[in-house]
Amino acid sequence: MSDHTPTDWQVKGVAVAGYTVAVLAVILHNRHAYHFANVVGFIKISTLLFISITGFVVLGGHTRVKNPTANFQNSFQGKATAYGTTNSLYKIIFSYAGFENSFNVANEVRNPVKKIRRNGFIAICTVTVLYILTVVAYYSAVPKEDIVGGKLTVANLFFINVFGDSKGIRALNFLIAISAFGNLVAVLIGSSRVIRECGRQGVLPFTKFWVSTYPFGTALGPYLFKYVITLVMILAPPAGDAFNFITDLAVYPGSFFDFLMSVGLLIVRHKRKALNLPRPVFKAWDIAIYFSILKNLYLLIMPWYPPAGGATGGDVSFWYATYVVTSVGILVGCAAYFWLWVHGIPRLRGYKIREEVVTLDDGAKSHKLVKVPNSEIEEWDKKHDHSGRIITEAIDPVDEAQSKILIAGKDGTLSTTQ
Repeated sequence: MSDHTPTDWQVKGVAVAGYTVAVLAVILHNRHAYHFANVVGFIKISTLLFISITGFVVLGGHTRVKNPTANFQNSFQGKATAYGTTNSLYKIIFSYAGFENSFNVANEVRNPVKKIRRNGFIAICTVTVLYILTVVAYYSAVPKEDIVGGKLTVANLFFINVFGDSKGIRALNFLIAISAFGNLVAVLIGSSRVIRECGRQGVLPFTKFWVSTYPFGTALGPYLFKYVITLVMILAPPAGDAFNFITDLAVYPGSFFDFLMSVGLLIVRHKRKALNLPRPVFKAWDIAIYFSILKNLYLLIMPWYPPAGGATGGDVSFWYATYVVTSVGILVGCAAYFWLWVHGIPRLRGYKIREEVVTLDDGAKSHKLVKVPNSEIEEWDKKHDHSGRIITEAIDPVDEAQSKILIAGKDGTLSTTQ
């Protein structure tokens, strides 16, 4: 936004300062953070719409941009590579990161299935169209060489080429900056709910730390955890490589869990069919699930394929697959933690992990993992079904169906409690 060329540590300092402000915003007041995220969301959509319309004006030849169709005349010139295709797909997936936030806060939405199914579809379609039009606008105003080798963001180059290098451009660039900041706030709100729920259910140690809302009525523990992890990710990689490394690192582990979820969904459907259970309220298309499996397999395998430039010829200055190895290390750490928490430590301390159904203050049902001493495990299993519900409790048909699925999934057999 100025002519100053910052040093690496100045860039990192600004990143730390910006993230610190975002964390403080969500810690100090939950409702205001929600309102701010909504306002920024409106600004972001308005900015995308403004750029899209400006792109049409540029293509019409009504601006200072000369030959606005130059980038479209040889669109498929050159040779595509496996690494380039994979890297592009990673960046595209990351550009849609955050859409899952609606699921993270579903418990705070009235009639979430209906609203998320409708509004989520509208939001994804709207953003997809605006993203495509924005990319077209960028290509109409910014030469390919500047996009590839320029030190400024493409949005900055777009505004300069269309409107000139004036002070007014800084205001337009500020819209891009505030949009990025709003994304930080929105992601913090959504991801903190996931971490807090894991802590509340007993999946993470030190439950009180994760669930406490003292002193501001917000999820302080999850926010601080996210803050520390993010600081490490900002400060550890070289400044010029940090963004590419973090975006790739965010996608790879997510693809692994998405793959497992898709396969698991097919298994659950098979068991539901065997038990003659009714159709759920929401059901994804089968073809979408199979596509998800194939897509995630590609995202897990192809990043190992080296770029044409060799080991350091990727989008970072160090080894191209560093983020892959780091992701695998994270996944191995998750597996080791799960084994220790569910099997190793309970075996040493003489207890077993069981799932218990709990009723929340608003009457909603949830699950909590509890430690049951070996001396009490037989009695516990007699009193509870495989879903953790007390057998004598009356259950409605939907809960009963869920219970049947969990029973089928525990020992591999299709037994029920009826």
